[in-house]
Amino acid sequence: MSALPSSGDHISLQDLEPLLKKLVDQHHRQFANALSLSISWQDDNTNASGDVSNFQAILRLFGYPTAEEYVIPDNACMPGWDIAVKIQGLIRQAMKMTGRTIILIHYAGHGLNHNERLFFCDSTEKKKFNVDRNLLNFVDSESNLTDSDNIDIVFIFDCCYSYLATRGYRGENRVVEVLAAVDAESKLAFSAGVRASFTGKLYAEILRRKQLGAKDVELADLIMYLRKESPVKKPAYRILVGVNSLRLLAETLTIGQLAAFCDWIWKLPREIGLSLELVFETQSMLMIFLAPFAFWLKLKDYRFVEFIGESDTGNLLLSIPTSSTPGPKEENIHPNPSHTASKPGYHSGRHCSY
Repeated sequence: MSALPSSGDHISLQDLEPLLKKLVDQHHRQFANALSLSISWQDDNTNASGDVSNFQAILRLFGYPTAEEYVIPDNACMPGWDIAVKIQGLIRQAMKMTGRTIILIHYAGHGLNHNERLFFCDSTEKKKFNVDRNLLNFVDSESNLTDSDNIDIVFIFDCCYSYLATRGYRGENRVVEVLAAVDAESKLAFSAGVRASFTGKLYAEILRRKQLGAKDVELADLIMYLRKESPVKKPAYRILVGVNSLRLLAETLTIGQLAAFCDWIWKLPREIGLSLELVFETQSMLMIFLAPFAFWLKLKDYRFVEFIGESDTGNLLLSIPTSSTPGPKEENIHPNPSHTASKPGYHSGRHCSY
């Protein structure tokens, strides 16, 4: 991914570093309370009941209380209104609690693309409701919720067109995340024949990690893994409300400032996997990072970041053997001696260029 210039926007180095720190530290948040709701339709042909069971199993793995299961009845006149009342009730309940509360809201069933907006619908598509209006608008950055309410929210949408719910919100300190069954390329969550549902995949992977001794699971990292393991139906992810929106890098940094920034990145734990690969002076400053896909998922909607590519391989240039025959010209030497492997403190595989 790269930080690209854009007229009228900027970000200083002292602002970029705290952003990266937030992304590194975000998964350490502790919760005193957990409230959960699972939503499905009585008129369903997607095996939603099995997905509800998987969601309940996920909650048990984390030690969270059993979720309320709300099955929208066939005779519901205003299903969206009923869901909105449920969501508002959970928020009011969380506001009365002591300590930080996580709310998990799960939906299993059909999804509909209606004018590029996600709608939930029954099997006939006769009953449907707008997801933004009846769920997300109560918790997004335009809602009445504030950081002082100490509420974080996770939506799990196991339906077609769920990627439509992962667009266009801004960040704050509190967190609202959406885990969607499909991305914009997949669109349809269900295929003919036997399927492994998105909720089922989440449960299986969380269970696998717990059995391996994992103490916590970062949701962005979880989606990154499932994208790799699901080549046909790739899930999507979005922090609807998360770290603060930032502006583009417009100032030119000195070599000393870049060196200090690189030193900070070098000192990050190796498992973070973040490295600054290249820096160019353009109209402002262009930085090219190598990072786990989870970092891109968190940053992908900031205007100052652009995706370059996704790869399962390392840098192939590093695998080219060095020729033992001297060439006609002198070997290219990097102008910065810190890039030689003999320099004390050099970390193999974790380097930056500037």
